[in-house]
Amino acid sequence: MSSFKIVYEGGQEKSVNEDSSQALSHIIDEDYNGLETIATHSQFLESRNGDRISEVSESAQTENQVGSPSIPPPKRSKTTRQFFKLKDEKLLSAKAAAKQLNVSARVTQHWVKKYDENPDNLFNHGKKGRKKGLTDEHRKCIKEFITEDTSVYVKDVMDHLVLVFGKINVSKETVRRFIANECNLTFKKVYKQPVAKNTFCKPVRKM
Repeated sequence: MSSFKIVYEGGQEKSVNEDSSQALSHIIDEDYNGLETIATHSQFLESRNGDRISEVSESAQTENQVGSPSIPPPKRSKTTRQFFKLKDEKLLSAKAAAKQLNVSARVTQHWVKKYDENPDNLFNHGKKGRKKGLTDEHRKCIKEFITEDTSVYVKDVMDHLVLVFGKINVSKETVRRFIANECNLTFKKVYKQPVAKNTFCKPVRKM
C-alpha cells in the first residue's frame, strides 16, 4: 500500500498540510517505481492517474487477448504441408493425420476445402510473390505427358513443365492435386525391400 500524506495546494501554488501549518516541497510515494520530486498536489494526482490508466489499459489488453479468437501460429504452412504429406503420401485418413499432428478435425476440413480451391493460397498465405495456379496450357501439357506414361512421378511432371514452358511459378502440391483430381490417377507408396542374396555354404568336414 502506498504511503503518502494528504496535502492541499495553496493560493500561491504551494503544497501545505491539512491544517496549512507547514509547506511541503515534495511528496514521496514509497510504492511508486522510481522516486520523483513532485512540486504540487495536482502533479501528484496526475502522476497517479497516469499509472492507473496504464494499468487499466494493460488489463483491458489482456482481456482482449484472452477473449479474442485464437490466431493461427506463424508456422501454419509447415503444419499444413505435414498434414497433406501424411494424407497423400502416407495414405492416412484426414482424421488420422489430424490426430497425429494434434490439430482439430474441423481445422483440417477447412484446409482440405481451401486446398481443393487453390493449394497455393493455402501454403503461401501472407507471403509476397505467391505462386499462381495452373493455366489451361499447363493442364493440357500435363494430361498429354501422363497419357504417354501413367507411372511417372510428380517430379517428372514438374521437370517436363519447366522443359516446355521454362521457369514456372507453380507449386508441386498444385500439380499433385491436379493429377489426382483431374487425371484420375492415384498415388501409391512404394515400399523398398532388400533383395535376398544367394548364399553358398561350403560343407564343413567333421574332424
